[in-house]
Amino acid sequence: ETLGLDDKGLNIGNLETNPDIDIHVDPEDFYKHFAVLAQTGAGKSYLTGVLIEELLEDDFPIVILDPHGEYSSLQYPNPENEEEQRSYDIKEYSPNTEINPEALPLRFSSLNLSKKEIMTLIPDSLTNSQMGVLYNALKRLKDKDEGYGLLDIEDAVSQEDSTAKWNLLNYLEQLEESGLFSKDPIDLKDLVEPGRATIINLRAVEPEATEMTAYMLAKKLFELRKKNKIPPFMMVMEEAHNFVPEKGFGQTLSNDIMRKIASEGRKFGLGIGVISQRPARIDKNVLSQCNNQFILRVTNPNDLKAISKSFEGINSEVESMIKSLPPGVCFALGNEYPVMTAVRTRKSKH
Repeated sequence: ETLGLDDKGLNIGNLETNPDIDIHVDPEDFYKHFAVLAQTGAGKSYLTGVLIEELLEDDFPIVILDPHGEYSSLQYPNPENEEEQRSYDIKEYSPNTEINPEALPLRFSSLNLSKKEIMTLIPDSLTNSQMGVLYNALKRLKDKDEGYGLLDIEDAVSQEDSTAKWNLLNYLEQLEESGLFSKDPIDLKDLVEPGRATIINLRAVEPEATEMTAYMLAKKLFELRKKNKIPPFMMVMEEAHNFVPEKGFGQTLSNDIMRKIASEGRKFGLGIGVISQRPARIDKNVLSQCNNQFILRVTNPNDLKAISKSFEGINSEVESMIKSLPPGVCFALGNEYPVMTAVRTRKSKH
């Protein structure tokens, strides 16, 4: 009672000093976003696996951006947990099914892409002349009143007189070659299913395609959620510093939309999970929106500074304890006090 602990909710482990006291987290708080931060080897992915298991058991839908393909093991029981083994319902997609053959191909609709979407997907800023060429080409296609795909846009651009069209054509060809766009795309509503984890396996996917995937998924799923066409869900980003980097650490396609979800998502029932070993490289506005934080061992001074700036309740005493946490022990912030928690054993395979 003194620590303000609940006796129900997601069971993530026990009080480090007393194995009889379980630590629970309110699942509804997860729509206010959560963060798991730790240096490599401290147990970050393991704890994230525990949180995902608990959310799935509570029937939450989860979409995981998984750069290393490490969450597929949720579908197998943990052979090392004799007391409680369990497998979970997962569905896996990937932009690269050659390297990830167990995944379904992830393809977005290439029909009727807007000028803004094309400009966002192109890695460099377009010049005024290129924007003019694109605007004219799209206007002609829209006037025909038929659906148009990427190849139609390329044709329309190639018919323009301006010399600015050549670089633009090159960019459009790169989009076509990325293999992410198709006239026969997946139905994005299939990605969000209560009690199931949809894993977007990005192992061995090129950085540009990874960025496009994160941007398109976040944008389209947020739109569907706002229109109530999919249930409330959680979007978990492993290696989050690559999707929402802090200023000075590069800019990615997904930066703006992820910031928007961090500030507005909770109103619409879309929570994000920010998982990273480099807290100093994550956009601090996104980090400070995470109401539930789970911090394992961190020793890098810049990362410690980023954590204490983003979260209330971290004083110098807690900071020095974070530096010396053993693997598998985290500070859970979100209750009245930071609680030192020994993370429970996973039910599924790590």
